[in-house]
Amino acid sequence: LGTYGALQNAVDRLADRVGAPASHVSLRRRTYQESMEMYAGCSSFSTDARCHLPGSAPGHSPEGSLGRETYAARSDFFDRSVPPAGVKALLARLPEVRGGAGSIAFTALGGAVNRVSPTAT
Repeated sequence: LGTYGALQNAVDRLADRVGAPASHVSLRRRTYQESMEMYAGCSSFSTDARCHLPGSAPGHSPEGSLGRETYAARSDFFDRSVPPAGVKALLARLPEVRGGAGSIAFTALGGAVNRVSPTAT
């Protein structure tokens, strides 16, 4: 995927383009297994047996500590930058999330994505 230095440079360039200094940036070196355990929510478990759903069914473990997660999502596309008032409005809704965590993700699509005609899909 690239070197750690290249990642640092890419994150610095991204932060510079946002228009305001980053309030927090965290880069950590992890092995593949550590990354997968972190992603799965198992990084704090002392044994691999805990990194399963509880029970005796295949793929489960009597010592399992994981639970099923559900989520709801919504998406939209923008053809210009979201103004500061729009960002504030989005962020103001996060505390209203009940029974879990909320997040907002912006994904910049460009390049080949922009070359496809809206009527071609």
